Amino acid sequence: MGSNWGTWWSRLAATGCTLAAMLAPGQLHAQSGSGASMDSTVTITNPGKLSKLQDLEFGSIVTGTAGGTLTVKPDGTTTTTGTLTPVGGDYPAAFNMQRRIFVDYPTYAAPKVSDSIVLTNTTDPSATMMVTNFTTDFNRTVRVGFFTLPAYYFSTNYVFKIGATVHVAANQKPGTYRGQFVVVVDYQ
Repeated sequence: MGSNWGTWWSRLAATGCTLAAMLAPGQLHAQSGSGASMDSTVTITNPGKLSKLQDLEFGSIVTGTAGGTLTVKPDGTTTTTGTLTPVGGDYPAAFNMQRRIFVDYPTYAAPKVSDSIVLTNTTDPSATMMVTNFTTDFNRTVRVGFFTLPAYYFSTNYVFKIGATVHVAANQKPGTYRGQFVVVVDYQ
């Protein structure tokens, strides 16, 4: 998951120092008793970092008799099916990705539409709900002249959001349900 930029960068810097020593005109002489010194520098940079800004919240829901689904989209809008009535407090998960411009080229890896997780009732672990259809706005684009580029292209800090769909059974047991999902961004 990611690459060894630190190792690659260190090798490149060491190669650059060797080449600089070989190409420095008139600095090194093959005479006894003479010497030469040179400086060597290496820059260590931090790899990209991903930070959670807010959790994915489906909010409070009145279930009704038939159940249904509640979808929270990355743009913050919600849709329902069945007899569900959202009461509020629903919003997508948000993350901040820190990256190095023109060095890190991130790829969103997970969760995907085909992934699912289980939410468990905090007071009765036998009561559960499924979360499916994860979506993200990570791959949004911007137009620059004739070019379409990833929206993160010129940003060192890039906020993206993740939404999903929760499946609520008819007469779902009341309570708070919790679960976890892992967000993966690969740097290339």
